[in-house]
Amino acid sequence: AVLTLQTGDTDIAQDNILGQIDFQAPDEGTGTDAILVAAGISAVSEGDFSSSSNATSLIFKTGKSEAATEKARITSNGTLEVEHSDNTNSVASFINGTSNDDSNGVVHVKQSAACNQPTMVIEQVGTGGNPSDTQGLHIKIGGQNQGTGKALRVTTENSNLNSGTAFDPLTVFNGGNVQISGNLVIGTSGN
Repeated sequence: AVLTLQTGDTDIAQDNILGQIDFQAPDEGTGTDAILVAAGISAVSEGDFSSSSNATSLIFKTGKSEAATEKARITSNGTLEVEHSDNTNSVASFINGTSNDDSNGVVHVKQSAACNQPTMVIEQVGTGGNPSDTQGLHIKIGGQNQGTGKALRVTTENSNLNSGTAFDPLTVFNGGNVQISGNLVIGTSGN
């Protein structure tokens, strides 16, 4: 069986909702937040529909102490965007980006608001394993392992990775060379 949600709109514009499913417990006895829409899925147009375009995003909404709001979306080109806001944390992840600038990497984790926590933590937990195996963080770049390409690049705030003007305090090149710009401080003090 196929369930099809259809709109009767004859002129689809940007941000029109083509169909939506909401999840709610309106009879919950405690009221207030408990009776608001708790989650939802909606199909939203990305622009004006035409004979050559029906670009649509699928939006996923969840609630915490609120009517459900957007937390993730899959765009028409297959990009997955996940957004999370919780007090001082704000993170967005973009997967399968195709742009050549630093705002759309294959995996991009972005802290888009003031935050008292690190943007990304990669943690290995548990015991066991072979100590000689690669553990922790392993950055592997396919293709040539020689030349001037950068395997790991750390840039400062407001730098565009492809502008050629970014200040790179730390760069690891494909050939294995490590470049440190500025002072190398070993210990607990210094900026």
